[in-house]
Amino acid sequence: MQASSDFRDAAARESAAIVRGGPGGDPLRAALSLCIAVTETFHNRRPSKAVALGKLIFAVMGFIGLMILVYVLLSQFDFSAIASPMPQIAKVFLGIMAGSVFLVAVGYFDATMTRRSSIARLRDPMRRGLSLFDTTTPEVLFVHLEDGNTFSKAKLFPDDDGFMLIDQRTRALLIEGERYRYIILAENIEAMQLATVHGRGAIDLTYRIGSTSLRLAIYADGLSKEIRAGVTLYNRVIDDLELPFD
Repeated sequence: MQASSDFRDAAARESAAIVRGGPGGDPLRAALSLCIAVTETFHNRRPSKAVALGKLIFAVMGFIGLMILVYVLLSQFDFSAIASPMPQIAKVFLGIMAGSVFLVAVGYFDATMTRRSSIARLRDPMRRGLSLFDTTTPEVLFVHLEDGNTFSKAKLFPDDDGFMLIDQRTRALLIEGERYRYIILAENIEAMQLATVHGRGAIDLTYRIGSTSLRLAIYADGLSKEIRAGVTLYNRVIDDLELPFD
């Protein structure tokens, strides 16, 4: 059975060829923009779509179940003295509110645990000596990445998660992702603009790797205390890398 294709396949193949022909096979010493697939086995611990779908089903069933439970409990009270449809409307409204609170609580808990798991995988001791940079420094930001051509579509989870570092010395954007490592030199950025991904400000960026272009949507993790708003993050990349974009 043929494996499903990934939007980064062409860029990863070209990057692999560049690294093989570079100095010592070191991607950073190649001084070129790259998208390198993480081939180490530990990255396979990323949650599967089946797990994400199971969480979604649990959340929906919990919402419906709690809504019905609240409605039934309120139905035990005698509202016959009130000659209006308000008691029925109130029971439905409170049921929906209870279900909504459940959804928010489950979503927040799941997002928190998913973030912690992702950070733990990115800082796995097995990655030492393989990462593009030290992911424990305070300068890094935890970000999500998606296909720049499909980020407007609903997805169970992002196409990748990782730590991002803006390297002013080399004028490069470095991202240590769970599935791929991205080296984005300022001189190879073809286009960059603000975008909105799932209600969050994001960087819509296209950069060249050899004869291939890769488009990414990069947005910050909403649970991160150090995160900047989308516009602020966009402007910071523009200023620090001295890019000719508005």
